[in-house]
Amino acid sequence: RRVPPSGSPLQKKKMSNIGVLDDCITQFEELKFRHAHRYVVLKLTEDKMNFEVERVAPHEATWENLTEELAALNEPRFVIFDDEYTTSDGREAGKIYLVL
Repeated sequence: RRVPPSGSPLQKKKMSNIGVLDDCITQFEELKFRHAHRYVVLKLTEDKMNFEVERVAPHEATWENLTEELAALNEPRFVIFDDEYTTSDGREAGKIYLVL
């Protein structure tokens, strides 16, 4: 179990007692810095003590792929989603969202 770097969206809150497994941080960094994935689906481990990576979607995946995948599940998931879009003045832009 590892505490993410200060300022990271995955940074452990001192009051939560929920950790983040190393693979979660690795996949987040791949998404953020290399844009290697469209989204990363996280779930709680069976003992409810850590987040673990359940699925990593390729960069070609879409928001629709994610919503279909989540609709098929019975349990809540946490998703890190890399959104790319074109602004009204024609610039390419992107944002990373944490979906609960």
